Parts: sequence; C-alpha cells; structure tokens
Amino acid sequence: MQVKQVPLGIAVWHHAAAGDRKIADTDATKRLADAGFRIVLHGDVHDPREDVLHYLDDARRIHVIGSGSFGASKEGRPESTPRSYSLLRLHRDLKTVEVERRYQKTAASPYDAGPRYPIKLS
Repeated sequence: MQVKQVPLGIAVWHHAAAGDRKIADTDATKRLADAGFRIVLHGDVHDPREDVLHYLDDARRIHVIGSGSFGASKEGRPESTPRSYSLLRLHRDLKTVEVERRYQKTAASPYDAGPRYPIKLS
C-alpha cells in the first residue's frame, strides 16, 4: 500500500496501536510515518494511553494518543477509569500539538481539565 505524503497526518482508528490489544499489522504505522503521519488516535481500550512508536527514528516517530473512555458505561471500562477524552490543540506551524485530557468524575458531573502535555513533531 502506498500512501501519499501529507504535511501533518493524523490517523484515527479503533484498535490500539500498542500494548496487548494492538493492531495486527504493526508495520502499518511505519508506512504511515513514511507518508508524513505523526499522530495516531485510537479507541477500544477505554483508558488514557500515550505511546511513541519508532521513537529512535526521527523520520518515523509517531505519537499515539488513546482516546480514553468518553461515553463508555462503567461496565465497559476499568473501575478506576473515569469517563475521559483528549483535546488536541495544533499550533499553526504544525510542529507542536498540545494534548489536554478532560475527565468526568461521575456521570452527572461536568468534564474537568486534566493533565496537559506538548508533543514536538519533527
């Protein structure tokens, strides 16, 4: 599969890109990185995850952000995991992305700001 080069690619899919529930085709992220993708967003695991794939290779480094458990019932997520989602703020130069986690402590409470961290893209 050949992927067209993009200025800043953000790929989104359901299954995790790392860990015990990761996608079967682990070379897919290398092909995406070769085409300019630098961020992967995924669901499925219902807990906050941050990983960096191919972290020793500047040209193929890809940041993985697990979406959390937004909208998941308590039966569909680990007991200690609140409902959550990630907000991404892209800088205009497309070289930095700030990730902010948002959490809901109870089903009736508002979402509160959680940790923030920057991702430096090459």
